[in-house]
Amino acid sequence: MGQIVLKSRLLLKIRKESGGSREVLNSLCGESVARRWLKTRGIPSWRNPETPGIKRKSSSSESSGYSVMLADGSRFMVCSYPSAVLSREKLAAAKCFAALAVKVNSGNTGGSVMGCIFLRDTEIYEKQYSLDRYPLRPASDLVDFITDHTIGRPGALLFSTRLLLSGEPDAPEYGTQGVELFNPEQVSGRRLFNGH
Repeated sequence: MGQIVLKSRLLLKIRKESGGSREVLNSLCGESVARRWLKTRGIPSWRNPETPGIKRKSSSSESSGYSVMLADGSRFMVCSYPSAVLSREKLAAAKCFAALAVKVNSGNTGGSVMGCIFLRDTEIYEKQYSLDRYPLRPASDLVDFITDHTIGRPGALLFSTRLLLSGEPDAPEYGTQGVELFNPEQVSGRRLFNGH
């Protein structure tokens, strides 16, 4: 895969946001590489507004938040290659249809997209997937999946406006349909107003 180099202005912003944490810096760099990679393929994306380190400390499950959101509200997780260990539960909890493996270079100035894993390809009996041992799909499969499902979706400006006005949309079901043990509980209006 081709090397993506991040611009110095973005690197300054990422370093400042990381607060000196090498792990958070690596996560932010990986997310930025993934978003630049999507951008070169004409796919608009938005990152999770929460800093990765904050997500880990605020939730009981280790990093159960998504990394990148697409224009239709679908989400995927960016994982550090080859060191990340992924689980089906982690993907499902974050309502992600896939995980994208990104190898960040040693200076945290860029990286390469190595491949992907779809939630539907994970097995229930497997507790964890180590990215260095699990066969990854080509990253182009993720692009094909996205373009097959985003025909007629709103443009970047329209979606950004919608995000500002009404917040994040629910993740669509197309990436998780038919996946056993992935049935996010629907919240009814009555339940919402009863405080449950």
